[in-house]
Amino acid sequence: RDVERSRGLGDVYKRQLFGICALLSACMGESGDVWKYGSQAGVIRATSEKYIQLYSGDRVTSEILQEQTYKVGDCCMIDYKVNYGKPDSIEPGYYKVDVLKYEPVPRWDIQTTIDTTSVTPDESFLTLNWLKSLYVDGCLFIYPEYKRYYTSQRDSFRIFYDPEMEPEIDELTGKRCLHVYLRSTCKYDMTDTIYQSKIRLPQALDISELVAQAKERGYVSGDSLNVRVSYPEYFLADSSAFGWRTSEALTILLKGKKKS
Repeated sequence: RDVERSRGLGDVYKRQLFGICALLSACMGESGDVWKYGSQAGVIRATSEKYIQLYSGDRVTSEILQEQTYKVGDCCMIDYKVNYGKPDSIEPGYYKVDVLKYEPVPRWDIQTTIDTTSVTPDESFLTLNWLKSLYVDGCLFIYPEYKRYYTSQRDSFRIFYDPEMEPEIDELTGKRCLHVYLRSTCKYDMTDTIYQSKIRLPQALDISELVAQAKERGYVSGDSLNVRVSYPEYFLADSSAFGWRTSEALTILLKGKKKS
């Protein structure tokens, strides 16, 4: 089996910028108080109207978001433009914007039954840089990297944790970490020869249940939660089990980072 073909996540997201990078260099050249932001990770929420909660902690809304196509809880990457000099478009931390591009991001719910033993031929072996992950209002955005992603490829994710677990001590950092598990499978047309190379495909892992439980039990330090993630890295020689990789301690910031 072509292992390269087994790698993949969700619908192909073609752009290579990350939200955190866009936060650091957001202005893209319009005059005055008009700023553009690119590749911002967000989650749709609602009060009297629908808005997008961003990693920065800000909220943005637009007339287009009020359409039924956009549902509360959906995750996305957006490019948008905001005029900071227009008084009627600004409230503290809440902005009316022009959405320039909207890309849906698949969201996957966390499960409480851990499965580390079942073996499927469609298992995906992920390449992940956890330092690029972003936490936005209950969802952890991750950005797997793929050497090849075929046009017919469709993927699914599962993330697990044990509700009764106690934090583990990370030997390298000494941090108290909760342990979660991540698995992915993919399907594609074996005759498909068209693919994209070297792409990153954002996915959103809904860990709100894990975060709520961690807060209740006192596992959250300040505004941060430490976790370690285990995920399959390769088949063992007889293909009856996986070799697993465990990430280093990942500190999840539970409150957004404000733009400077």
